[in-house]
Amino acid sequence: MEGQWNIVNTPDGQLQIGVNTQIGQRNQGLLISADGNTLTFNGSVIAGAGATNGASNGSVNYSAGNPILWGVNSVGTEGGFYSDGAKIYWRAKPVTLGAVPP
Repeated sequence: MEGQWNIVNTPDGQLQIGVNTQIGQRNQGLLISADGNTLTFNGSVIAGAGATNGASNGSVNYSAGNPILWGVNSVGTEGGFYSDGAKIYWRAKPVTLGAVPP
């Protein structure tokens, strides 16, 4: 069916998400590498090693061009989110997570 979305495990072990015409085509759709370390969209690495799009000093821009910085607890305006494993910080301030009432 035209326009139908598909999720497939490619022969080389990648996970590919795309419209049916993209499946099986090189550099089409959203791809997670076989080792799980790289996220690619339409041929551009947007997260992980070798990122060619997104933030130059992070992996992904979350809003208004602000990158998510990995392993850097930054107070500057150039970045934002950081995690030490147990907690999440935004511009060096802990983010409080909790239930949101309906």
